[in-house]
Amino acid sequence: MELITSQLPAKAYCAYLKQKLDSPFYFWDERMNGIVIGPFFSLAHHAEWEWNRKITGEINRAWGFVQEKDGVTEVRFLRGKGLLAPSWMLFITVLGVAALYFNIGEMMEQFWPACLAIALAVGITTAIQASFTENGVAGAGEITRFLRDPKEYYC
Repeated sequence: MELITSQLPAKAYCAYLKQKLDSPFYFWDERMNGIVIGPFFSLAHHAEWEWNRKITGEINRAWGFVQEKDGVTEVRFLRGKGLLAPSWMLFITVLGVAALYFNIGEMMEQFWPACLAIALAVGITTAIQASFTENGVAGAGEITRFLRDPKEYYC
């Protein structure tokens, strides 16, 4: 878990986090989106889609919370990369099971492990992609820059 401190009060910090998030529907553009609920947040930085590259659309994530301790705002967060996130793992698994169910017509218990393995393979592949590509590394820096000072951040 990483720790960043801020000079902003915790409530103001969370308000700036909410204010600076972009719409998740700005496809093909660089964007920072997510949700902020009270002191908890889930953020994703999407790299710009580049037509001249083979690997594009890298995603970096951060999940964490904001707290004020001894007059200092502390931001504690975990990093994530690509589609290796609980929500995406669940979505890909359910989508795979639904696709198999509609193709075969009956629910079989062996679908879940296979679909979960496919979701995990997709998540690990996109995490590796975001870890080693130029845009993926830059996106990790953008998450850090955003969390250091959301008031002055622009994407």
